[in-house]
Amino acid sequence: MQQKSTQKILLFSVAAQKVEKIKALCKTLGISVQQVEKSDYGQKLGAIAGITGFKKDGSRYSGADFPAELLVFSGINSSQMDIFLAEYKKAGIEPIGCKAVVTPDNVFWSADKLFREIFNKDLAIDIGTPVQSIPALLGEAKNEFRAMVELTVNFTQETAGAYDLKQSEKDPEEWTPTSAGGGSIEQVSEENEFIEHIEFEEEYDGKHDRWNCKM
Repeated sequence: MQQKSTQKILLFSVAAQKVEKIKALCKTLGISVQQVEKSDYGQKLGAIAGITGFKKDGSRYSGADFPAELLVFSGINSSQMDIFLAEYKKAGIEPIGCKAVVTPDNVFWSADKLFREIFNKDLAIDIGTPVQSIPALLGEAKNEFRAMVELTVNFTQETAGAYDLKQSEKDPEEWTPTSAGGGSIEQVSEENEFIEHIEFEEEYDGKHDRWNCKM
């Protein structure tokens, strides 16, 4: 009898064609893939991922679908995640902007809450390459270990849809109302928040180093 993999990737609001590509990739890596039904978006992440001690409560989510794709890692350590992301990029699969990892804290959250926490911040951080040894890259013979990793930070700089305006493809200075109407150029031009700096804090759980991002 084949043992069920505890390494799992949960997919939310991901197009069917992309799901199949991800499944094909994960099959070679020994990772199971679960396309989560919209009706389960209100369930706890632990229950959705099938983690021991969690059960679905029988309720059905009736809210709106997620406006962006979401990928959640469950039971996958940082090394395995590096391999997956590298192979994902190599396979040429279109990226998924929102990603998260099931943690001891958010395992009790609903999928809907997790998405809102990520999406409302308008921020996504993708690891572009696995962690690389700098001395090895430079051919240095040093005992001191230094490492490098490439991060891609995506954030919302301008928004138009929220005010029912769209930008002209021919003239970037021209804004016109969408079919919904309303809004003004003043609202679109208004700056509410911007990122001044990003801080990374290291945490060690006895086995792995984890980095938290603060803005």
